[in-house]
Amino acid sequence: MTAKEEHQLEQGGETSRPVSAREWSRRRKNITTWVVSLFKFISGLTSTSVVPNLPAISAQFHTQGALAIFPLSTYFLGYAAGLLLIGPLSETFGRVGALQLSNLSFIVFNTAAGFAQTNTQIIVLRVLSGFGGAGPLSLGGGILNDCFTPEERTSLITVYALPGQLSPALGPILGAVCDQFLDWRWTFWIVSITSVALQALCFLTVRETYQPVLDRRWEKQQKGGQAQWWPSKEELADTRRKLAINTQRPFKMLATHHIVQLIALSNGLTYGIQMLVTASLDQLWKESYHQPTILAALNYLALGVGLVFGAQVCRRCNRSIYARLKERNGGQGRPEFRVPMIAAGTVIVPLGLLWYGWAAQARVFPLVPDLGVFLLAIGLVAILNCTSLYLVDTYKLQSASATGAVNLLRSLAGFAFPLFSTALYDRLGQGYANTLLAGITIVAGWPVPFLLWRYGEVMRRRLIEDY
Repeated sequence: MTAKEEHQLEQGGETSRPVSAREWSRRRKNITTWVVSLFKFISGLTSTSVVPNLPAISAQFHTQGALAIFPLSTYFLGYAAGLLLIGPLSETFGRVGALQLSNLSFIVFNTAAGFAQTNTQIIVLRVLSGFGGAGPLSLGGGILNDCFTPEERTSLITVYALPGQLSPALGPILGAVCDQFLDWRWTFWIVSITSVALQALCFLTVRETYQPVLDRRWEKQQKGGQAQWWPSKEELADTRRKLAINTQRPFKMLATHHIVQLIALSNGLTYGIQMLVTASLDQLWKESYHQPTILAALNYLALGVGLVFGAQVCRRCNRSIYARLKERNGGQGRPEFRVPMIAAGTVIVPLGLLWYGWAAQARVFPLVPDLGVFLLAIGLVAILNCTSLYLVDTYKLQSASATGAVNLLRSLAGFAFPLFSTALYDRLGQGYANTLLAGITIVAGWPVPFLLWRYGEVMRRRLIEDY
């Protein structure tokens, strides 16, 4: 089958409806997954690449304290707004169009941030670029649900999620190289150049996956052909009404759906800790271990390797556990079969925090605290991957809105936690500060998998309403 014939089959012919994205060729689905995951990689890369540049930016714009960290943390405020709006828009107008427009917005504002002349300018532009960068985070789960069955998603979650989780660990290395050999502004420009190439790749290879939008477009073609492709006034009014409903949906989910609330709590705490540790590592290696910029940045590889290793272990264990529990359940899968790996992650995270914190406090050989960060990353990726699968399995067609609602708290945590990282570690030291974080993780994080396992099915029964 030629590429043209494959495209015609996917989008529907003159008389036949477009096939579901789940019926696409494996090649087409794999390309779609890889492109979306690369968008997540770029978005995550720019979220933390500015960390080694903060001293240079602070010196140039004469800022200090929490204000000096704003160029890092305000990116996540843009995430929060984008994750709430882009998901519902995609369910009205299509996932791929929303993905391309959000990335175009990201390119424009991220490039402009490299030309900022004041701290206020760079903060505003970081918020706006964060809004565009939220696109792949909000839409990725929905696209994955459109293309794959729950069993297939278990196998592909590493391909989809790992680039986005790995990039915050690699971002500081890019920033350190630019800080050492170029200028902090090139940290933004290099990311934008890469994103332009990815935008072109997406335009050439990725097709719409959301079935209701594909069906709607096909029905319009049947009614009037290309000459009447544009919607009528009545259709525009109906679209505005649906958009208003879809935009409100994430707020309603976050306010009334206990599943969304629990996963939002878990993801917010997990991601906040990841960003706090990411923000503090640069200070630890430069000030306490007196390492040069490039060498200090290379310690972030401990976080990156932990995420890669944890994702591989999590994928295999999750797939095995899901298959075994499904077999015991008469061949019927349930979202709760993702919970055992979430529980494992909530145990590993505080262990990693304690190891890293007290090793850094004792100023032992650098490899020892790096091993603690490695262990921490394994727990982080287990929680984030498996809660994402739980969410997609539960909400299916509305998974983009559910993801947007969950990621609202996650992004707000990503904004808030780095702001007090310097004060926290300066006042308590590495050991006690990370012990405090481990205690919070135990108190707030451990009940989540228990509640999902014990009451998840009951909570899902209350979601019958067609919101």
